[in-house]
Amino acid sequence: MSKLEEAISVIIQELNLQTENDAIFCQRVSEKMRESFSGYSANFEEIFKNKIPNIKKLNSPIEFKNIKFLSHCKHHMTPILGTITVSYTPNEWLIGLSRIVECVNAFSGRLQLQEEMTVEITECINKYLLPKTVVVEVTAKHYCMQKSPNDILPEIKTSHEIINSCSMT
Repeated sequence: MSKLEEAISVIIQELNLQTENDAIFCQRVSEKMRESFSGYSANFEEIFKNKIPNIKKLNSPIEFKNIKFLSHCKHHMTPILGTITVSYTPNEWLIGLSRIVECVNAFSGRLQLQEEMTVEITECINKYLLPKTVVVEVTAKHYCMQKSPNDILPEIKTSHEIINSCSMT
């Protein structure tokens, strides 16, 4: 049994939870936690290594709408569930949708504050693509706000995070 599985076993005992098989339960929860927090081992150089030269000098914004994500609150470790829209105006490089999704998954696979994740994604895309502009918008439900199972969670929209390299000196 790994240290993580042992810790989960302690939680089961402390909360007096009922499982059909504690060993299997601890193993499954451990695997899911490692998967949920895999963003800490993300390699952004690898994610962005297959960028494509902007040979045709595309100059219109490219938008990736409603990328679904699941993250966890930095304060309570409860789920944050929502969508992210990423838009960038290319300069010299283009990137495919799957790479933008990988970038989103890498940052959402960490303990997060929604506002910080918005900035981190924006800055990462800016660093690796060097676009003219990057805009990221996050809309999410924060389960740390839920007091009872019947509470209706409001969606929280983070203001756009914008980097405009045209105005940078």
